[in-house]
Amino acid sequence: MKLTRIEQEVMAALKDMSHCIYFDENAAKIVTVIFLSNKPISMSQLVQKTAISKTNVFLKLKKIEEAGIVKKIKNPGTKEFFYYIDKDINRLVIDHMRKKYEEFMLTSQLKIEDILNKYKKTTLDNEEKLQLKILKNYYIENVKLLQRLRKLFAKLNK
Repeated sequence: MKLTRIEQEVMAALKDMSHCIYFDENAAKIVTVIFLSNKPISMSQLVQKTAISKTNVFLKLKKIEEAGIVKKIKNPGTKEFFYYIDKDINRLVIDHMRKKYEEFMLTSQLKIEDILNKYKKTTLDNEEKLQLKILKNYYIENVKLLQRLRKLFAKLNK
C-alpha cells in the first residue's frame, strides 16, 4: 500500500507546519494516515502504509500519544493495539495548545515562585531588590494570564 494523493498533500502540509506542532516528516506521515483513516488502524498497517520501520512507528506513536493527539485502543480478541485520532481537529488543536501553554506557564510559575521564596527574607542589594520586584511582577502577571487562558480554552471547548 502506498499513500494516496490526499494523504501525501496532508502530510506535506503537516511537514510544513512541523516547527509549530513538533512533528518531523515521519510523525506527520503517521498522523496523516491515522487521521484520514475511517477506522482505527494497527501499527502493522501503519508500517505497511507509511513504509516506516516498526521501531520508528512505535517511537513516534508513543510521542504522538503522549501529546494527546492519538488515542490507543485494543480490540477484543486481538493482541494488537489500534490507533485513531478524534476527527474534531479544532478541539484536538485547542487541547494540544492548552496543554502546551499550561505546561509552560505552570513550570514558569513554579520556578519563579521558588526564586521569590528563596530570596524573600534574604538581605539583598538594591539591584537584587529591583530584580526580585521584576520577577514578582512577572509572577503576578503569569498567574493572571494562566487564569485567562484557562477561561479562554474552556470557552473554546464548548
